Amino acid sequence: MGQEYGRRGRDKMRIGICEDEEIYVKLVSEKVAAFFQKQGEAPALDVFSDGAPFLQAIQGGAQYQLLLLDLQLERSDGMEIAEKVREMDREVPIIFVTGMEERAVEGYGVAALDYVVKSHLEERLDRALERFWKKRRETALLFETSQGETVILPFQSILWVESEGRGVKVVTAEREYHNASLPVGKVVEKLPADSFAEIHKSVFVRTEEIRRIGTDAVVMSNNASLPLSRRKRKEVMGKVLKTMKGKMS
Repeated sequence: MGQEYGRRGRDKMRIGICEDEEIYVKLVSEKVAAFFQKQGEAPALDVFSDGAPFLQAIQGGAQYQLLLLDLQLERSDGMEIAEKVREMDREVPIIFVTGMEERAVEGYGVAALDYVVKSHLEERLDRALERFWKKRRETALLFETSQGETVILPFQSILWVESEGRGVKVVTAEREYHNASLPVGKVVEKLPADSFAEIHKSVFVRTEEIRRIGTDAVVMSNNASLPLSRRKRKEVMGKVLKTMKGKMS
């Protein structure tokens, strides 16, 4: 098992680090924590000294928003680990950490986000994390709650969005977020249209999270039952089927 830092949770950013040199475990962990602290985040860091337990964690259901992999581990090869990760998760960003710059080109084979050479880790790691952060902001909803808190919610963490009086409610697997004065339309316009469907007036669900479609309701992955407009049922069914085909292709 890996060494865990911080609280687990689907709404909390979780980062996996696979590195077997203690000096770089400390350096990478500290720099990653410092970078995200500046962004107002406190990610959970899971550190692994070898590829086998790292892969076991992912196979066991661990969901990471970012992976930092050493290409040259003592008992395994980082590239082989990345290839196995890609068989399970095609989207998670990967940053390679390597002692040999010539190996960086191998990252194209697994669509790595970036690579960092250990001899220049101090200046290059922040640059790689900046690329990740920019990409993350493009794939997440920045939502200001009624309490004045701004949260970053990856689109994949959102179950549904619905109007609530004159405001809006955003629901994730972990909790609900409320804004009493923000119209639901202002939130929906920021969501990817191909991933969400309006199932009822001002109720928008992420189609990938639908588990059952009835005549007048849908059941979500958290077992919540939401009302389904009969005139929207055909459209919702079409989006769900499209989502399923996309995952199988």
